[in-house]
Order: sequence, then C-alpha cells, then structure tokens
Amino acid sequence: MVQTWTEFPDGVTNAIQGIFPNFVVQQIQNSLALRLMVPQGVDACALHWLLFGYADDTPEQAEMRLLQSNLVGPAGLVSMEDGMIGSWIQRTIAQDPNQTSVLEMGGREVEGQSSRVSEASVRGFWQAYRTMMDV
Repeated sequence: MVQTWTEFPDGVTNAIQGIFPNFVVQQIQNSLALRLMVPQGVDACALHWLLFGYADDTPEQAEMRLLQSNLVGPAGLVSMEDGMIGSWIQRTIAQDPNQTSVLEMGGREVEGQSSRVSEASVRGFWQAYRTMMDV
C-alpha cells in the first residue's frame, strides 16, 4: 500500500524517542518528525508536529514521506487513537483534581534488562527530569 526504503544502515524502521516530557523525535518507516507539546493552560495544549525530509530526497521519496505521514502524522489514522487516549486521561483527571493515583510497575530502580521490553529508559528519563525540576 505504501512503499518504503531503507532510511538508515542500522535497519531500524520504527523509533520514537522521548527527549523531554513535551518533546518527541519519531521515525516510523520513512516518516520523520519532531513532536512538541506546548501547554496552553491547565486544561489545554497545542501539539506542533514537524515532519521533515532531506534536501537530497528524490521527488518520489518526498511523496512517500507525505503518504506515510498520512498514517502516523498529526491527522493520521494511527495517531487518532493516541490523541483519543490522552483525551480520556485528561477528562478522567479533571473529574477529581484533589485525588491522586500512582501505579508503580516494579519499583523505582533504573536497571538494564536482557530484553528491549523494559522500563529502564523511561525510569531513567523521569529520574533525570525530577532532578532537573528539583522534585
């Protein structure tokens, strides 16, 4: 349905990296993007989605990037469910702002695992974030 090509020699075709709580770098096949969430108040935010390619992309590659972004970009079919889940969470939290809930999945330690299915990077990220925010 959508053609792809090898973007980088490492063979990775799907990588989404949270750089900061409001900044994500994405590679999904050949759809390359930066996502930046800008708070607009306690109950709203703006999502800036910057799709990019390279100056030496062929016209066919540029077209394929656009087609792929229609699946995973800001109005993409896959992205709609991501936005819907965030909306559910925001509405649920707003129902009782004086309550809190915490779900710890295995504790607070940042330890590497033998599998890529691990929370080590997420825990390390939030540990560094809390240190920077002094919380």
